Parts: sequence; structure tokens; C-alpha cells
Amino acid sequence: MKISYIIILIFPLMSCGKNKQLDVYSCDPPITANACNDLCVLEKNMKYSFLVNKEEKSVLQVVFWEGKQEGSLIHKNCTIFDEKNWDCSEISTLTYVTTNRHLTMANGIFSHTHELTDNVKGNLRNPEQKGTCAK
Repeated sequence: MKISYIIILIFPLMSCGKNKQLDVYSCDPPITANACNDLCVLEKNMKYSFLVNKEEKSVLQVVFWEGKQEGSLIHKNCTIFDEKNWDCSEISTLTYVTTNRHLTMANGIFSHTHELTDNVKGNLRNPEQKGTCAK
């Protein structure tokens, strides 16, 4: 119950400009998300904002669409150096699939890629997946 109240209180702070809203880009091939270069295409209506909690080892990611807050994600078990340098990558294994998600911020540039591996066949299940970056 307390977590809900904390999140509700954090969101107004983020929309007041304390946390910078970053432009979001789609990247193909996904590996280009790490560089967030000219191969990445601007998603005109979308922005991300991040709130880092070093003590809790978590990062709150807020998604904005056309200037309005549309949702949020909490990334846990992160390695946090400072607000502009952190890593929330994770590997999740289920019976039939393993997901390897790379969520990082380096020098203020966010990148997200993920790979799905078929645990039965041993191959990538979704190689056409695009990467995302924000700066």
C-alpha cells in the first residue's frame, strides 16, 4: 500500500521538470541502440523519463505519449553508479524461452534491447526485434 502512495507522489515531481524527458528512438538493427546513432529513427510522440533510487537499486521509467504520462515501469536489482550511468539488464528463464534484456544508461543515453531464445530448439525466436534508445 505504501508503494502506491510513493509512486503517486513521485509522478508529479517528474512532470514538473525535475527529471528530463528524453526523446525516444527505434533502432534497427538492435545493436545500434547502444550508440543511439543515425540508424535510429525518432519516435515523434514518445518520451521517457527516469528516476533513479540508488539505495533501492531501482529505476522508475515513465513513458509519455503526446505529452501525457501513459505508464511506468520499475526496473529492480540494478547496478547504479549515478543518475546518468546504470544497468538494469536481466535474464529471465521459463520452461520454453529465455529472455535476455539489456536496459542501460551510459552518459545519459538510455538503450534497451532484448533477445528471446527458444530453450527447446536453442535458437533466437524473435531476431527481427528492434532496439530502443533515448537521449
